[in-house]
Amino acid sequence: MTLACIDHKSSAAVATLTLNSNILITVDMADPTQPKEAGRFWLLGMNLAAGEQPNWPSAIGRFGLHHAIVHADTAYCSRRDACLVVVDVSDHSAPMLITHKSWSPPFGGGTHNCMPLPEREV
Repeated sequence: MTLACIDHKSSAAVATLTLNSNILITVDMADPTQPKEAGRFWLLGMNLAAGEQPNWPSAIGRFGLHHAIVHADTAYCSRRDACLVVVDVSDHSAPMLITHKSWSPPFGGGTHNCMPLPEREV
């Protein structure tokens, strides 16, 4: 299993949803010559086709996934102006939110990477 950041505008696999930014997709790599989508995760408000409404200031913020670093069964996701999102990926078909921490405002967002430091229990 691997994780991927997929841009909704360039991926046929994600084109079936009307998403307003990048999402986390788990990919089954059991057969590397035929990768298969296993699951998806996005912040509530990103799936416009399902009637979700963003609850963030979209005019000033970017809330799509920028980068995910996976340690064990946890994906530490930088979501730009939505800051830090931690996702349980132990069930590859159903990634689930553990926590979402935002420090914007009062501080600027622009979160680029969220790096776990397991040897320091951080």
